[in-house]
Amino acid sequence: HLLTDDESSIFGAFQFSSGGTIINYLTQGLALFPFLSVPYIKPLGVILLCKVLGCNVMRLYLYLAAARKQGAAE
Repeated sequence: HLLTDDESSIFGAFQFSSGGTIINYLTQGLALFPFLSVPYIKPLGVILLCKVLGCNVMRLYLYLAAARKQGAAE
């Protein structure tokens, strides 16, 4: 395996968090872009920020779960 289980979980959280959201934003948003009061790149930036935030939350969860498991074993 190229990825450990933890790395796979982090990657899955990154991909799953907004996989459909980006496609929906770009395809359905085309009709709404002329009516937006903000540049269309800002909402896309929020989506990408949430992707990064989501994978880091998963990373923190895995770290805390491993620390709890190691603390219980001692």
